[in-house]
Amino acid sequence: MKHEARHPIWSWIIHTPWVLGVIAFLAVVVFFGSGAGNPLLSRLLVSRLELMTGGKVEFRALSIRWFAMRATIKNLVIHGREPAGTEPLFTASGACYSRTGGFSTTTQRRRSPSTEEI
Repeated sequence: MKHEARHPIWSWIIHTPWVLGVIAFLAVVVFFGSGAGNPLLSRLLVSRLELMTGGKVEFRALSIRWFAMRATIKNLVIHGREPAGTEPLFTASGACYSRTGGFSTTTQRRRSPSTEEI
């Protein structure tokens, strides 16, 4: 009894979706792992923090170590509704988030709001 062989084009059609899926996944891993995706993540982080705080958020650098599951922000500044020339609502020289350790900041300053601002 002879086994009928499948037409070669069907082999391509059957294997193409999962091969393309693997290639797309590897491309995303390389894109974000190399740091090329950090500007996108920075904009996303700023917009989320501004939405949560209601103020203007600035930071100097974002560093993500994917294998350690750790993100570090340098010089985080959150401006509230304070007048120009006064110190910002919150300043931290560094902020770090790790999956195991949680959120921590280094050298932080918080401004106490006056009763007129409340």
